[in-house]
Order: sequence, then structure tokens, then C-alpha cells
Amino acid sequence: MLAGLQATKKKRETQATKQVISTITDKVESVKSKHTAELEKLRSEIQHKAIAKDEKRKVYKQISDTMLIFIQGGNSSTESIEKFHSNYQHIWLWAPDEVVKSLSNFLKLLVRNSSTQKNQSQKSVKQAYVNQSQKSVKQAYVNCLIAMRKDMGWDETQLDFSDYEFVNIRQNPNSQ
Repeated sequence: MLAGLQATKKKRETQATKQVISTITDKVESVKSKHTAELEKLRSEIQHKAIAKDEKRKVYKQISDTMLIFIQGGNSSTESIEKFHSNYQHIWLWAPDEVVKSLSNFLKLLVRNSSTQKNQSQKSVKQAYVNQSQKSVKQAYVNCLIAMRKDMGWDETQLDFSDYEFVNIRQNPNSQ
């Protein structure tokens, strides 16, 4: 009888141990499942951010290339103007507010300079204004580039307008 009691006691202890183990296993699996779901969500967010950053990089490259049509000596063909308009729309989709506002300031400056330039009458006054206006446009252009750099991860940039060099290389017609 003593052996029977000990066997029953042993069965109960074994069963209790199995229940404890089962409960612990269920909790571990629940935590594991939760963390796996969170990890997948994080992976998805990282992948989305990488795709968005790649898209912004492309748009930033295209807009900075086409913005040069507004700098004296830039190619302002119909095609390049259309590309600028398309890229400007993409900026509104992909860029943060700082970049959009910087580009909008650039365009507002161009509109303001254009209307003021039309009102200039004397040739020397007009040329002086064009020179000053181009400096302002170039400053606004560089500000846009800096805003784009900051958005792409260079938020500690120390670059400013004085670091950017505008180079206008004209082809010599006799060198062909």
C-alpha cells in the first residue's frame, strides 16, 4: 500500500510538473510569437524607409540637375523645363517639409526676380540687377541642396553657400 501511495504521489508530481512545463512553454511561445511579429514589423519599416530613401535620392538628383535651368548659362530647353516640373511634383511626394519649403522659396525668388527684372529700363541697371539676382538664385539653389543633404542623413553638415562652386564651361566653337 505504501508503494501504491508513493506511486500515486509520484504520478501527481509528474503531472503537476508537466502542467508547469506546459504553462511555461505556452508563455515562452507567446512571447516568441509576439517578438517575431514585432521583428517582422520593424523589418518591414526598415525596408520601406530604405525604399523611400532610395526614391528620394533619385528625386533629389533629378531636381538638383533640372534646377540649374534657372542659373545663368543653364540649359532651359522645353524638355528640361518639363523635367523640372515633373521633379517638382515628386519633391512634394517624397521630401520633408524643410526641403519643400526651401524649393518653394527658390521658386518664389525666381518669380519675384523675374517681375522686377521686367521693370528695369536702363541696360546697366538691368545688368547689375541680373548679377545680384543670380547671386540670390544661386544662394537659394545651394540652400535647397543643403536641405536635401540634411534629409539624406547629413544633418550635421557644415557646408554653406561659400563652399559650392558654380562652374560654367563654355565649349569653344573652334575646338571641334
